[in-house]
Amino acid sequence: MMQRLRRLMPVRMQDGMTLVELIVVLGIVAVVSAVLVFNYSSFRTTVTLRSLSQQIALSVRKAQTYATSVRGIEGLSQSTTAFPAYGIAFSIDPASGPDEMAEPSSSRFVLFADVTDGGIINSLYDRGDDCGNPEDGSECVESFGITTPDRVVRLETENGLNVEPIDGEVDIIFNRPAPDASICMVSSGICLPISNLRIVIQSQSGQERVVTVWNTGQISVQ
Repeated sequence: MMQRLRRLMPVRMQDGMTLVELIVVLGIVAVVSAVLVFNYSSFRTTVTLRSLSQQIALSVRKAQTYATSVRGIEGLSQSTTAFPAYGIAFSIDPASGPDEMAEPSSSRFVLFADVTDGGIINSLYDRGDDCGNPEDGSECVESFGITTPDRVVRLETENGLNVEPIDGEVDIIFNRPAPDASICMVSSGICLPISNLRIVIQSQSGQERVVTVWNTGQISVQ
């Protein structure tokens, strides 16, 4: 009789998860985590690249504003002086060292004051050893180091339908009080004028943005 009653009683299910269920849950968590990490990395790269492109555009605009507003710079060895021109220097050369604050490179660009040398303006950046005290032979006003892995990878100029690469340094100069820009390819200390400059920045993943400056003073970010 007792054996018959035991057969009629419902079988109690065990609590908990089976090994297969646990593996499925872990697999789902791993997939969701991978998607989130990938999307965050891509989002962060986009944000830092966009931020750098805006910083470059604002720095060029800063030089333009300094020139048109007759901005004065207070140096360490001279009183506040309004210089006849201000500019930004760019290069794609690798940085020569962490202490080269006044050296434009793929990871740094420099705002400078074009200091007169015996009453002559050469419309080029004359680098020295430091920044903040612009004088003849050392014109750096402010140095902008790129703290992210993004880099300036190409300097280009549009010539009709063609885009031509530029090697070496390019200086963008704004002469007081005009908002127009003089854009110089620097070759052996000589200014070779061009009508526009495309500054191409790139992330480690290969994403690119372009800051374009025209000799009319217009600046765009793409």
